[in-house]
Amino acid sequence: LNASSLDIQKLREYRNAVEQNNPGVLSQISDDRLLKNTGAVNQNGDVTLLGLLRFGNSELLRRHAPHAKVVFAHYRGVHKVDPRTGESIQIDDKEFSGDVFDQFSDARQYLRQVLPVGARISGETGLRREEYSVPMDAIREVLANAIVHRDYSDRSSFVLIEMFDDRIEFSNPGRSLVPIDQLATHPPASRNPLLMTILKDERIVEQRGRGIPIIFSSMER
Repeated sequence: LNASSLDIQKLREYRNAVEQNNPGVLSQISDDRLLKNTGAVNQNGDVTLLGLLRFGNSELLRRHAPHAKVVFAHYRGVHKVDPRTGESIQIDDKEFSGDVFDQFSDARQYLRQVLPVGARISGETGLRREEYSVPMDAIREVLANAIVHRDYSDRSSFVLIEMFDDRIEFSNPGRSLVPIDQLATHPPASRNPLLMTILKDERIVEQRGRGIPIIFSSMER
């Protein structure tokens, strides 16, 4: 695959995102040079996996990286299978494919629609206020981390979101680069630094190590 295989509109979206934060920084850089600078194509002009993940269209991704997707499953109760009958109790199933920006945006929007909503009465105003059962700040950070830190060399698996009556679980391919008990304090680490940089430019991730603390504090609140 060469650069002409990529979706030029997606490259423009990325260029616009960068320009919003740093006006003029890319004005003198051609599309071909930008693709090489980001690592989307190599010096020979061949498309890299990174190029597919951010600037590839759905058809290219289905053909060359079908594992690069987010899958959502919703189960009734607290198990995947009814412990009495052994039957599946899945009530919803959804896949989010396309480039990683679309995966993040579409999955996040869908979770907004399906997450249970409760209500809290304000002690100050006495008014009822609706709140998600799991704060969207936490959902956003976990989803972004699952996509940007997954092991894309593992072609047998994908990012998986499973929702039960009492919890929601996110899992992705690859071992954690950070000890689990140090998630909130360890310096940032990523197995996909070029992808991290692109998604940082588009303000999906920060590379500041604040994601886990944001998750913890929003859940505590």
